[in-house]
Amino acid sequence: MNASSPFFSMKERYFDDLKVGDRFQSEPFEIAGKTIIEFAEKFDPQKFHLNAKSAERSIFKGLIASGWHTAAITMRLFVNTLHFGEGTARLVVDYLRWPNTVRAC
Repeated sequence: MNASSPFFSMKERYFDDLKVGDRFQSEPFEIAGKTIIEFAEKFDPQKFHLNAKSAERSIFKGLIASGWHTAAITMRLFVNTLHFGEGTARLVVDYLRWPNTVRAC
């Protein structure tokens, strides 16, 4: 988002305020290996999310975050960046894919 954006100084937005082609940029987000493992232990216990040594022997050649973890982080950044006045409870995602891995910083 830049200073010429109509949303630059708005505190709350609504879906009707958005226009095709609008672009927004969130703050950076770093994730630690410990956080990747903690999430995986609770929600996605696959070896490449749980243990760095096991992950080295996987197709990913190292520890990676769960796609569901990255989706949750994306939601946080979405909410923090866009500040929708009535939330995003009825937001629909028709297509979700993970083309790139997320690794610890």
